[in-house]
Amino acid sequence: MYHIVEFKIDNGHEVAIVPHNWLKDNCFVYWPPYKTSVRLNNAARKMEPPSSETWTLEKMTRVLYSSGKKLTLEQESGFDNSRAFLVKIVKGPWAS
Repeated sequence: MYHIVEFKIDNGHEVAIVPHNWLKDNCFVYWPPYKTSVRLNNAARKMEPPSSETWTLEKMTRVLYSSGKKLTLEQESGFDNSRAFLVKIVKGPWAS
């Protein structure tokens, strides 16, 4: 299962598609340390297990939408995930 989740970043909100195993307690998301949208998308697509040693735990605002498959989620919601990952890398507190 995948979710579209919302994060509060600076003075705005950003969204990303994440697999269910990246969510913690329905208010946090484990975020991988990868710096490219290709690597982030591959990790999400493969539902890569989070590592509490290298991944950051980010507070999310809410789950906007959920679906059983990533492709279905993107089609049903009209959401472009490649942009969301890129925005999070550039604007998020995890950007270096």
